[in-house]
Amino acid sequence: MSKLVPVDPFDCVVFGATGDLSLRKLMPSLYHRWNDGQIPEKSRIIGAARQSLSTAEFRTMIRTKYEEFFPGEKIDAAKWASFLERVSYCELDVADAKGNWKGLGELLDGANGKKRMFYFALPPSLYGDVAANIVAAGLKTADTRIVLEKPIGTDLDSARAINDAVGKTFDETEVFRIDHYLGKETVQNLLLLCLVAMEPPLDLGADTVRDEKIKVLKALRPFTAETAREYSVRGQYKAGVVDGKSAPAYAEELGKASETETFVALKAHIDNWRWAGVPFYLRTGKRMSGRRSDIVIQFKEVAHAVVGPEAGRLQPTRLVIRLQPDEGMKLMLMTKEPGPGGLRLRYVPLNLSYAETFTERYPDAYERLLMAVVRGDLALFMRRDEVEAAWRWVDGILEAWANDGVKTYPYAAGSDGPPQAALMVDRDEREWFDSV
Repeated sequence: MSKLVPVDPFDCVVFGATGDLSLRKLMPSLYHRWNDGQIPEKSRIIGAARQSLSTAEFRTMIRTKYEEFFPGEKIDAAKWASFLERVSYCELDVADAKGNWKGLGELLDGANGKKRMFYFALPPSLYGDVAANIVAAGLKTADTRIVLEKPIGTDLDSARAINDAVGKTFDETEVFRIDHYLGKETVQNLLLLCLVAMEPPLDLGADTVRDEKIKVLKALRPFTAETAREYSVRGQYKAGVVDGKSAPAYAEELGKASETETFVALKAHIDNWRWAGVPFYLRTGKRMSGRRSDIVIQFKEVAHAVVGPEAGRLQPTRLVIRLQPDEGMKLMLMTKEPGPGGLRLRYVPLNLSYAETFTERYPDAYERLLMAVVRGDLALFMRRDEVEAAWRWVDGILEAWANDGVKTYPYAAGSDGPPQAALMVDRDEREWFDSV
């Protein structure tokens, strides 16, 4: 196992500490980092929320929820006790400038020399006010950074407004916009549309990497009403079966009819010299047949096939990068079946599974990103111009849908989306690759 790089003691304040994100992801990630020896002894973790709790009650909540979210995991009582000793709680309405900021300040008092991290597990609409309240309460030090959860806004204008509001009190180098996919082990080894298509950076410096990503975003071809009809599919799930259980339709859950999409498939183009003519197919949805995230890179077909159709259908070589649920990589290849009887081909994977290959436990996305914040490594986080460039492209799609009345197609919950998505790629003589 590689040697862990130590960090200096730090204070981590989690706003929205009693919410699902905090209890399901952040607190377990911090515990795992403590358990692996990456959090120094003098570090502290402070949860802040509007709920009236004592520190003891908050510690019990963390432990109880951990056992609920990680059933069957072996519990080291001594490790848990030592971790929880570092945890405190402060009742605080973070949106209220007149709230209990003095109480939070007292918990942080005497540690101005330590790194200080404020994690906003909050609605994005509160980001500007909370950032201002931190500064007004005198809690910002020379080594303070804030962590903002995506999505930043709901469109370009709201993203700009949030970035402007936060930028009034925190410099860009102090703002870490978190996207948990960028902490995946698989993506780390590639240093998702931007990371696949960007040019090799000169080095792994934060701005060097992000400069290459923004070039890709700026090169994305905008959607028009015509291309939205041809190269995009919207869908909304109806009643179906998920994991063997009946699942209601989206409208039934919402309680009213709606045109809101729960599925999107797109054919995108990057208009630069390297990727001209290469399509990028994107598909995402809720209540699908499985919960997984893959990047599939399909190689060009060979110019001439030396085997005939009697050997079997030739499949393209594909590199499949799985982000979740089980991180890994597969190189899908055609190979000869062993044995006599002529040439018979089979499509098989060369498989790398992190869980099977590496015996030691490796950190999940939030663990990696939290420690990157502590280290001040901005490379895995989105700069404001990246956020705004992404929204500019997405807004173009939404505007095209609205202006042209692009239909929302139904699909059964538990399926792979509406058939129109399959027809979109079939027109290009391609197909979605549903790896297992």
